Amino acid sequence: MKRLILALTGLLTLAVGTAQALPGPDPRDGHSFFNIEITASNHGVSAMDVSHFKDRIGWDFGDRAGYHCAWVEFFRSGTRLFEVQYHAVSDYPGDFFEINDRYGLEAVNDLRGSRAFDKCWGTDNQTNFVHDGSDHFPHGTSLVFRNSATNNVIKRIDYPNQCARLYWTPGDRAGEAWLWWDEDGPEDKLDHGDGLCGGGPIEPIAVVQAKARKLAPGITVCVTDAMDGDLCKTPS
Repeated sequence: MKRLILALTGLLTLAVGTAQALPGPDPRDGHSFFNIEITASNHGVSAMDVSHFKDRIGWDFGDRAGYHCAWVEFFRSGTRLFEVQYHAVSDYPGDFFEINDRYGLEAVNDLRGSRAFDKCWGTDNQTNFVHDGSDHFPHGTSLVFRNSATNNVIKRIDYPNQCARLYWTPGDRAGEAWLWWDEDGPEDKLDHGDGLCGGGPIEPIAVVQAKARKLAPGITVCVTDAMDGDLCKTPS
């Protein structure tokens, strides 16, 4: 009997530990949403970018690691259709930066070598992740996920189109967007000399890549770009 109790205890412990790291909709904790909250500051100036996700329509918080990487998932009928990873650059020169969450159910993380940290960074070297050179004017950015067969929109993430110290632009690869930090605000909203944003001369710095990944069969993702045209991809 003693051996049976020990065995059952071991199995229960294993199940609890495994369940914490399994993908899938998290248990209800009294909140119907979670946020990805990105904060940057320098020289006494700070700003926060907030992306809001609702649990009841299929979004699920994946995990966060080291305050420099996090990911979210989207489920339908118990099947994961795609993920979006938020991945900070490693060369931000300012005073403070972090990727945090609100109401996300986290595994034990923030330690190098933890499962969350490894899954978040994958094969990327977290000490050498830099921006790829896409443009930096806030002219509207969305990640749009569609059914490849019907072209119907399944879900979309619309990032704010605003003149702010933190703002998003399309990347130069399909399913990719970049968050920029501009300490004195962007100067030009459309890169046409219209001066709509009225910011200062300090050059912006790319701080976070949002990237769609792990697309299920039959899912297409596009990053919208009103100036250069949308970039789309399907599962490889």
